[in-house]
Amino acid sequence: MCSSKYLFLATMISIVTLQSVYADGIFKWKDARGNTQYGDEPPKNTRLDKFKMPELMVVDGFKEQWKPRQNNTYKTTTIKRSPVTTSAKPSIYTRLAFIAPRNNQIIKSGFNGEVSAMISLKPPLKKSHQIVFDLDGKEVSKGKSRIHNFSNLSAGKHTVMTKIIDHRGNILKNSMPISFSVVRK
Repeated sequence: MCSSKYLFLATMISIVTLQSVYADGIFKWKDARGNTQYGDEPPKNTRLDKFKMPELMVVDGFKEQWKPRQNNTYKTTTIKRSPVTTSAKPSIYTRLAFIAPRNNQIIKSGFNGEVSAMISLKPPLKKSHQIVFDLDGKEVSKGKSRIHNFSNLSAGKHTVMTKIIDHRGNILKNSMPISFSVVRK
């Protein structure tokens, strides 16, 4: 019984401490070396600026959207590199699929309209190849990164797809298009 009283007392002290931190606020100041510091207990005789904490954005299902999918059912299409070849070579890439966003996902994006896309690719990208991201039928990114951050997306439904191209621009592998909806606050 005695330990439960101490636990209750410790919980109450924590709540009071948290309330005082939020009541007093968070401050921003420059230290002796000119570095910006943040905290709820600034040093004395320091010029302080009240710091407003940024708005916290909560994304439904964020944890699940970055997990690799089990039994991924997305189909990929291999396109022949040249129509004059007599035998079609299979693509060196065995997997090209979206990890995020999920198909038909609704994304609460806040005021900035930001959405991140991430793909899974096997084997890893070859040196002379590039990843291309298309949004709503338009190429928006070409490079080596498996992740692309779209910004300033309008509210509503969007479609994203990706492809792997060689140094000549020939398409080696396409992903299936993924649809998602953006909700802006």
